[in-house]
Amino acid sequence: MSAARNIPMPQVTEQISIDSTLTPTPQGALYATAGTEVEFYNNSGTTINITFSANPPNSGNAPLFSNIVGLQNGATSGPWPPASSNGSVNYTITQTQGGPVVGPFSIQIGTGVIVVSVKYVGNAPVSTPLTVAVPQNGQLEMQSSDGNTYPVTGLGSTVFNPAISTVDDADHTAIGAPNSYTYGTTLGAIGGGSGGGKVIIGSNT
Repeated sequence: MSAARNIPMPQVTEQISIDSTLTPTPQGALYATAGTEVEFYNNSGTTINITFSANPPNSGNAPLFSNIVGLQNGATSGPWPPASSNGSVNYTITQTQGGPVVGPFSIQIGTGVIVVSVKYVGNAPVSTPLTVAVPQNGQLEMQSSDGNTYPVTGLGSTVFNPAISTVDDADHTAIGAPNSYTYGTTLGAIGGGSGGGKVIIGSNT
């Protein structure tokens, strides 16, 4: 009796379209299938660059995707396979000839999670990155990189499930409406100043 054939699963490719304001659709891409490839369609009317950041930032790890430089109007990049079958990334968009940086926006593939690290610097807690993007219904994890405990305000049960009340190294699902949410952090045991940052929940449609 011959062994059953191992039939490979078809590769899933998803497209993100970028309009004349350099805004992608979806702004918070959430793809359940691990290893999903992503392609960008430039419908902005100009040549653009797409720059991806490492997750967590300053980790030395490669971003989920390589930067895209000089994507001409009307052109499609990729499809780009992710560096990890499950991962998350933030990215920004600029015109190749210069101008403002637009974003960050987010992509989550499979069970990936966006990470914000918090540590005490000088006289206050500092979040890295200060502004982070996460897809609606995507996952965010806040990590203490120095072992201290940091209470968090502004990311309650209407924004995340479960609510983020402290930097706890746990996964939290972004259930809030697409918007920008400012949060605060403190470290009462040491005293000093307070910190915080901003979470952008991006529409995944």
